[in-house]
Amino acid sequence: MKRLKKVLFSVFVWNAIFILSCSTVDNLGLESPPSQQDESDFERNNFDDFEGGNKWVIKYSGKNRWVVGTDVSHGGSRSAYITNNGSSYAYSNDSDSGSTSNLYRTVKFPYSATDFTLSFSWKGIAEGYYDCMTVYLVPSNKEAVKSYEAPSDDYRIGKTYYSGQPNWTHEIINLSALTYSEQTYKLVFHWKNDSFSGDGNPVAIDNVQITR
Repeated sequence: MKRLKKVLFSVFVWNAIFILSCSTVDNLGLESPPSQQDESDFERNNFDDFEGGNKWVIKYSGKNRWVVGTDVSHGGSRSAYITNNGSSYAYSNDSDSGSTSNLYRTVKFPYSATDFTLSFSWKGIAEGYYDCMTVYLVPSNKEAVKSYEAPSDDYRIGKTYYSGQPNWTHEIINLSALTYSEQTYKLVFHWKNDSFSGDGNPVAIDNVQITR
């Protein structure tokens, strides 16, 4: 399966740049500078199946947060998912477990006259709007990504919220070239849960890809 992912990925060949932020973790609501920045061809870095480790910034407030690990995956052995202990694919929803967490990386879109597409695999039952994931593309010059809140709804893309899905499914989101061509954005996967009842497993994502 890992080899198949690489073959599929090699189909996409473009002259563009994708800036990747290396792994940092912050639970204080402060901007965490990446330890290094990798600027290389979009064709090699527009796809992340998490098999090569974590190239994302992780911020959180509360017990539940994003992690890149091996407790659940959709092909290969790794994915990004919510955990309550740093490794297990599980979350807490008791009276002191209200949490938010952001997983993000910087995307520099190339010039394009045609629209882009963001796609990813995801699953997670959670609890409707109360315990769920939302997805954002935030202009890099507009606002910092914080640990204790979601970005502005002005930048939300895709579904209103992601939950209620027990099995892996594939999401495709159209990104208008008029908005994103030659612009730099932060792609943010936001998790939140309240301190009341929840149902089943939290959210996990895998095979994140931007194409045009």
